[in-house]
Amino acid sequence: MCTVPGVVAVSPTVTGSAVVVRGDATRVVLLTGMDPELHYDILPLPEKIVRGTARATGTDILIGTDLASDLGMDVGDKLRVTGAGGVTTTLTIAGIFDLGNKRGNARSTFMALRTAQALMTCRVVSRTSMSPWMICMPPRPLPNGSPVRRAYRRKVGSARTRNCSAP
Repeated sequence: MCTVPGVVAVSPTVTGSAVVVRGDATRVVLLTGMDPELHYDILPLPEKIVRGTARATGTDILIGTDLASDLGMDVGDKLRVTGAGGVTTTLTIAGIFDLGNKRGNARSTFMALRTAQALMTCRVVSRTSMSPWMICMPPRPLPNGSPVRRAYRRKVGSARTRNCSAP
């Protein structure tokens, strides 16, 4: 791997909007897929865990304290997640974190990189030898009936969703 002066850590990530559902409660969240071994050098998430663990295997999800409270969930509970690509899976809450920011605690989620790629139905658009970062774009526009588009429309009053991260 080549080095860049001043860069001390890199981590491949996939981020985008997702919808989490528990019963009748639905929340739009920021989904971050990451490699824990690399990402925790950048964001020391294990230090921010208040319940559970920072484990991020293919079936785990880490959520913020406010999201856990809003949904009435705790460590070990199952959470249904639908990514921007329309793929849905059920993940187990492995840990609950406190980022020290109410908005971050209410909207942020973390999971294994491969799990997020599957949820976002990512295709690699750009990858260079200098950067392990991937750009995530859905393989097709979001259909009008997709859960992410419906939740986004309710939240901002618009159906504008053109890529993995709703504007």
